[in-house]
Amino acid sequence: MSFRLFLVSDHVEVEAGGSMPLAFELVNQGEESEMYEITVEGLDPEWFAIPNPTPRLDPGESQREGVLLKPPRTNESVAGDYPFLVHVRSLSTGESKEVPASLSIKPFHSISLTASPKKGLVTPSKRVAEFRVTALNLGNGEHELQLFGTDTDDEVEFNFSQERITVGPGQEKSVVLTATPNRRPLLANSRLYGLSITARSVTTPSVSSTTSAQIEQRAVASPGAFAAILLVLALIGGWILSFPKPPLLEELILSQNRIQLGNTVRIDWRASNAKKVELIIDGEPKPQLALVGALEFKPTQARTYEIEAYALDGRNRSPLVKRTLTVDAPPEVPVPRILAFDAQQDTVNVGGKVRLEYSINDAVVRLTLFPNNLVLDPRVRSNMIEVPAEIEGPITYRLVAENSAGSLDTRETTVTVEKRSGAKIVVFRATETEVEPEGGSVRLSWTVTEAIRVELLVNKAIQEFPPESSGTELSVTEETTLVLRAFDRQGLLVESKPIRIKLKKPPEPTPEDPAEGTPDQNQPLDPAPEKPPGARG
Repeated sequence: MSFRLFLVSDHVEVEAGGSMPLAFELVNQGEESEMYEITVEGLDPEWFAIPNPTPRLDPGESQREGVLLKPPRTNESVAGDYPFLVHVRSLSTGESKEVPASLSIKPFHSISLTASPKKGLVTPSKRVAEFRVTALNLGNGEHELQLFGTDTDDEVEFNFSQERITVGPGQEKSVVLTATPNRRPLLANSRLYGLSITARSVTTPSVSSTTSAQIEQRAVASPGAFAAILLVLALIGGWILSFPKPPLLEELILSQNRIQLGNTVRIDWRASNAKKVELIIDGEPKPQLALVGALEFKPTQARTYEIEAYALDGRNRSPLVKRTLTVDAPPEVPVPRILAFDAQQDTVNVGGKVRLEYSINDAVVRLTLFPNNLVLDPRVRSNMIEVPAEIEGPITYRLVAENSAGSLDTRETTVTVEKRSGAKIVVFRATETEVEPEGGSVRLSWTVTEAIRVELLVNKAIQEFPPESSGTELSVTEETTLVLRAFDRQGLLVESKPIRIKLKKPPEPTPEDPAEGTPDQNQPLDPAPEKPPGARG
């Protein structure tokens, strides 16, 4: 080895935006002066600097070098550990060495919260003020934020479209906040409600951000000024007639500027000094609208829509106000599939368990078993479950799988539930199945479980035995059919297969030799002599 390399410390901890050196010792063990090249592998080049990238060492010289680690204070410098290699190569011999080290970036937190618009309006016809609350994570760690709102007089009800949102480093997320004053006076002065909206980290409660907004609540009129309003209205009416004001479209607000196809956006507007409002959505006019109003618009295509509006007062019209709505195509949702669904048995006893096996694909987010209405965990892609069998007769089990888009897949299997005896006949046998023609003795043996009574049918004649019995001796003189019965506590019986005891066939008789003096049956007999006529026998 011509040189030696070792780290002073193989782990460096630094805050994003700060710097910290990683020191290592380089020793020239050769006999000539050497120049070395120092490089770092595994880190972003902006995260480190090498003060002396090509040091020269004389023979036997030891020199401490270093790498300055300086990750920038941006949300790209995500908190965590980053392993890397320090690589040193001799420029004369080409010999190289590398040592592993790790950089640990400490987390820093910064949450920004904004509300739009800053001031909402509540009137007798519009009782809810709507705001868009946007949270921006300027730190380098992910935060789950809890959103809540307050007002100084505790007279406003707050509702968020999402009370908790997760925001990654550099990520921005928005939710809709609707604020509703509890009081709805018809005759009152205009009133301002000061709102305070806060986002606080669930995991790090010390990290939070607050923004403010206002609600202006307008009533029909104030009680003290009601009489004066009548006079003022007459004066103002005359003044308006003589000095007409130009129509003005004061507000044109989209609840969201960017949505996915299939969602709906709310369009709110407010105009003054006009008789009507005309709204144009993607070139299609919607005339004769009230001065204050709202409508829901559901796009049919994924593209950019232009939304325009102006207020009209006879021939006079306000300047055109434009808004842009971007509609993104929703991500393609995979089709749910039930890959397998079957019962492990075709029949089961009442009160027993039906074992069902199934497997599904990754697209399933909801899984339900009918008729039990049993909701299963779709994260378990393959499983066996047991359900009770309580009703006698055929039961059809139906498994329904659903994906996030609402598409369904269904499979069915049928199991027959029977009412069977709990008693079991394990063994029933006879020592012989044939006896001599004149009869004989047969030894019967059996093993019965879960029975309270045992019966033996001998050619349909019943003989009763205690449940703990294990056999009997039987005398058989004719062909006999034997059946063993066992009864459980509910009186349900189980029968064995019949055992038939037969009589052996008697042997065939052996033919005897003909006796002496006895005519051979195989020889013809001599014919009898003819009798003369008139002779008697």
